[in-house]
Amino acid sequence: MFSTGAGSAWLTKYVVDKYGKENTIILITDTKWEDEDNYRFMKEVADYIGIEITEKSDGRTPEDIFRKDLYFGNFGTAPCSKELKMKQTFLYIQELIEQGILPILYFGIDYKEARRAPRLAYNYKHNVDVFEDGVELRFPLIAEIDGEPVNGKQLIHNRDFLNSDKMPKVYNKEIYESLESQGATICTANPKHEIENNWGIKLPRMYSAVEEAAKDKSNMKANELLEKGVKGFSHANCGGICVKGGMGHYSVLYAVWEDRYLKMEKLEREINDAQIAKNGRRYTILSKLIPTGELDEKGKEKKKKVPYSLEEYRLEVLEGDINSNVEVEENTIACECVF
Repeated sequence: MFSTGAGSAWLTKYVVDKYGKENTIILITDTKWEDEDNYRFMKEVADYIGIEITEKSDGRTPEDIFRKDLYFGNFGTAPCSKELKMKQTFLYIQELIEQGILPILYFGIDYKEARRAPRLAYNYKHNVDVFEDGVELRFPLIAEIDGEPVNGKQLIHNRDFLNSDKMPKVYNKEIYESLESQGATICTANPKHEIENNWGIKLPRMYSAVEEAAKDKSNMKANELLEKGVKGFSHANCGGICVKGGMGHYSVLYAVWEDRYLKMEKLEREINDAQIAKNGRRYTILSKLIPTGELDEKGKEKKKKVPYSLEEYRLEVLEGDINSNVEVEENTIACECVF
């Protein structure tokens, strides 16, 4: 599963080296929203490894999905990911099954983000009937057990979460304890370092976008982020205009590619207008916490999550008082796509 980022690029070579080119399919489900430099990176990785990349897409972009559904999604859910990544993968896997091939899927999620992996395993077990008992997923960048990458069941080996009626909440701590009890060997690879220093391939520019923007000393936002240690985007996906990004993510986008931020702001406003006209409800990519005027059992003021538009965030925080009383509710790491 190649998303054109560093982790999944490292993964492609890992799988080919371990199982051979003849047993490997490198699959990209293209959203048509990737930054142009990602496609350069994708080609160079394929040339270096010496294997062709299989692309599956239905030609639509996330914007097409948003306008069709009149819904963006947010950090918790993303219809674009489900339609353009997961569904396209399901369709392709069904093609393979019809050919008598039951594939094992490899994902480039690393140890620090291990909590993302169980949901992937759960989704690929429950969402397509033809899979019967599900398709096995493995995560080499998290760990190995007995020389093989950990699979979905091994992530939380003492709880049968894969057969739950609803995907339970999972935290890194539970996964780490499960892996330790099984004697797992934690992956210590540094994909970005290996790709640039051993493979000789320049990483997608999204990872260093803040550094590049900060070379212009008049770009105060980029320089402020760089002083805080932010060099670029955490993930090189969808050109930075990802609905599963939080406020931190969108502060980076505004600093390095203001035009892309304003494009998303305009799209959000248009879809919100249509949503309100249709059902009177407002949906936004971001949200913020506001006081309710009530106290909880510990005497602490209760807060509730409310919609917070990109336009409001820009005017109040990014262009206004950077220390504005806006409490960030979202995780600042994007992208949390389900592939």
